[in-house]
This record gives sequence, structure tokens and C-alpha cells, in this order.
Amino acid sequence: MILLAFSRPRIAGTIAVLGAIILMIMLHELGHFVMAKRAGMKVTEFFLGFGPRIWSIRRGETEYGVKAIPAGGYVRIIGMSSAEPIDPADEERTYRAKQYRHRLGVAVAGSTMHFLIAGFLLFLILAAIGIPTRQAIIAQIVPDSPAQHSDFRLGDRIVAVNGTTVKDWNEIVSMVAATLVLAGAALTQ
Repeated sequence: MILLAFSRPRIAGTIAVLGAIILMIMLHELGHFVMAKRAGMKVTEFFLGFGPRIWSIRRGETEYGVKAIPAGGYVRIIGMSSAEPIDPADEERTYRAKQYRHRLGVAVAGSTMHFLIAGFLLFLILAAIGIPTRQAIIAQIVPDSPAQHSDFRLGDRIVAVNGTTVKDWNEIVSMVAATLVLAGAALTQ
């Protein structure tokens, strides 16, 4: 993947995005799977994709695998429909036989996983980069302006005004406006 990223960055980016989408789908389905198992429901399949099976493996009562069309995923819990025939020995482990709170937990678990993923990614971004600020960066110098006749250069960061530290653009505007008001008052006297 690293070699591909350097040699063909567009292809590597596409593969990375597809991989992230597949991971997101599987984590969504994992939410349903975990909640169903915790509620004592019988889960018979956990698959990525739809259509014919490409690969699968059975662990206990659940078959895990990949299908030909990777456009989603699914977890099969017995008894999701009242018309589905069920072995009487498994009736108490069906989706339909469980209490409402357990069925609701299974239903919302996939979406809850998306919120957990977003929270985790936000934590990683904030831990790595910090909280973004609107720090002023010189992006343009107007010809024949005081900025052109000063030491300002494109890309410079404004960190202080008259020796007072500033955190964002709004503080700069306030300080410059206050300076102009004071200068104007001094000129009128």
C-alpha cells in the first residue's frame, strides 16, 4: 500500500477510501452483532457484501464471510420476521421473542457505532493536532499599503499586536480598531 501510495497516489487514495468504507460497514454490522449476542439472540450469519459467497467460515453457530458484491453487509438474526419458520428449540432465542428494549438495542446499535467511530476519530484528530484556531496568516499584501512598506511577508502569522499576544483574527481587529480610535482622537485635539 505504501509503494502504491508513492507510485500511483490516486489509486492508493481510492483503495484507502474503499477500505475505510468497508471498515465502517463492518463496524456498523458489528454493533448489531454484539447487541444481538448480548441479548441472547441466535446470529447465524455475519457477512460483508451480497450475492454469492466467495469465502466463509463457521465458528460456533455463526457463519462469517465475504460475498461477491461488497456494497454493504448484514447480520442474520433468526426470527426477524414472524413468518420465518423457526425450530421450536430456538424460539426463545429469536429476535421476535426478546423484550422490546433488546430489539431496540439491536436496531440502534449500528448507528450508535457510527457515533462512536466519529468520537474516536475526533479524539485522534484533537490529540494529534489540537484545537484549531483562527490565527491570522498574511495571505495578501495590498500594493501601496502600510503592510507593503513594513516587514510583512506572505505566510507570516500575526501572533502579537504592539507587544500584546493575540489568539485569533477577531482580537487583531479589535486592537487595531482601538488603536485607530485613539489615533483619531489624538489628531482631533
